[in-house]
Amino acid sequence: MYQVVVENGPAMLLVNDADKIDVDIDLSRTDNYYTISGSDGSRQLQEFISAYDAKAASINQVFTEIDSLKQFGGTEVC
Repeated sequence: MYQVVVENGPAMLLVNDADKIDVDIDLSRTDNYYTISGSDGSRQLQEFISAYDAKAASINQVFTEIDSLKQFGGTEVC
């Protein structure tokens, strides 16, 4: 596994599972700023990380809302 880092920019994880791996980077995009072809492992890892980030952002939003409710005397409902 390799971590490819763009100077003053993002990093990408690549799995060394193919002779030729193509990476296309579009830094104008904030999400999914790169695509990978030629490496199933790298593509699957990218999809996993993207799904994890989306779920983590959703969970963080819920915790932020809970904290706001606590400040105003609200109660948690589970």
